[in-house]
Amino acid sequence: MQNNKKLNDRQFQVALLMDDISEARAVSDSLRDLGIYAHFYSELDEYWLDANTQTPDLTIIDVKKMSSGTLLFKNHPKVASNSLCYSFYFKEETRQLLTSTYGMGHYGYVRKEINLVGQIQSILRRRNDELHLIEQNILLASRVDRLQKRSQKIINDVQISYNFENQYQAMMDLVDRIGDANSKEDFIKKISNIFSEWSECAGFGMYHLTENGQKLISTKMSKPKYKELPELWLSRPCTNGIESYAIEMAEEISFDSISKKLRQVKVYGGSENPDIIILARFDEDRLQDFQWGLFEERISTKYKSYLLKNIDKVKSSNKEVTSWEAFSYMDDIYFHQAKSKHKLLEVDFSSLLNVVKERSGNRFYWKSFFADFNEELNSMLSGDYKISQYGVQNLMLFIDKTTLEEDFNKVKHLVSDFQYFRYFEDSNIMMTQNMYPEIKVVAPSAVNFLRQVYSDIMTAGQATEQRRSTFVSNPPKEINV
Repeated sequence: MQNNKKLNDRQFQVALLMDDISEARAVSDSLRDLGIYAHFYSELDEYWLDANTQTPDLTIIDVKKMSSGTLLFKNHPKVASNSLCYSFYFKEETRQLLTSTYGMGHYGYVRKEINLVGQIQSILRRRNDELHLIEQNILLASRVDRLQKRSQKIINDVQISYNFENQYQAMMDLVDRIGDANSKEDFIKKISNIFSEWSECAGFGMYHLTENGQKLISTKMSKPKYKELPELWLSRPCTNGIESYAIEMAEEISFDSISKKLRQVKVYGGSENPDIIILARFDEDRLQDFQWGLFEERISTKYKSYLLKNIDKVKSSNKEVTSWEAFSYMDDIYFHQAKSKHKLLEVDFSSLLNVVKERSGNRFYWKSFFADFNEELNSMLSGDYKISQYGVQNLMLFIDKTTLEEDFNKVKHLVSDFQYFRYFEDSNIMMTQNMYPEIKVVAPSAVNFLRQVYSDIMTAGQATEQRRSTFVSNPPKEINV
């Protein structure tokens, strides 16, 4: 009873291909007793027409119909490929025809003279079990497919996470290598070092604004992979960082120098737009998971840290004293033989000031120049030093005697290497070594210092007149352009 229920639960498609309609009716009645309704065919061709459209679950074929029609039953592709389930019906007088079924993959025989229901039920039970196994295999294959897809997704997610972690760590290593900057120029050099050593970077250039925001300039330096880009005069000043139109101009001008496939890396300070724009070519295939937005954010944080530190230096520096305090300190040493642990150096800007006066039509950015020069000076001096300004022409440096030789050499290198031309609006100005500031060791006396300043003014004036008279016949050797 339970087996019948199982058979009834399945909607079997059974086809009957028989010669005698009365015998077909008897088989059909037996199937109906099992809850199954069969389709009757009297011709093999007719059967094949429907079977090719929809293959029945079971076909019961009279052995007399195996060779009727234009195609032999056993030669049909469905039979040859074992994709058709069938059994043979016979009776005593057609028993000899069964020899033609030997070797075929049929599901058994149904004999007319024996109880039809029992015979058909056995065949259907076997077919039912087989269909159940097929359904289970399909279900299991579906589960396996889902598990494989889920496993592949997990593997992909793990790979993405692994790649992200690697690229994130690589990015943080790059940022950490920047370190702390002492000036904007120092920051730019540190960034350049990182990009020069970055194996995935093929080449790069860099732009930042002049003080008046009217021009994009590229720092002059010699670094691997670094391309010095031409200066760009802007159609309108950028007063709030490098605007988008200026970035587009910079990108277009960089195509020939670097590559047509450029990536922009923007460094933001206190403005809405970036203060520095880096144009670089990378091996993008090796940086597919690199977090560019986070990289820009981190290096911008480094840059802002420098800006804030610089503001704090200006507000709280105790190394700078007024000229009145400096004169008083010198006279304490001179008149009262007070013990001093400093040596006095004078940085004389007279020659540079004469250049500014001679090029009166070429604006000089005083504030930016001294801010950068003073910052470089503070970053390199060590020990207990003091700095005092005497107008725009002279700077008094009280150098700690314990580090005198080291600091003196540092100041000499700063004065000789500083890029003064960058603080002229037209930075293509030609400057020679004799236009640079001079460093002198001065005896600690206020009167002596004033005499020295007067002597410097007179000497610088005579040098200017001599330079004017000899400029045409003996043009100076170009140092910076």
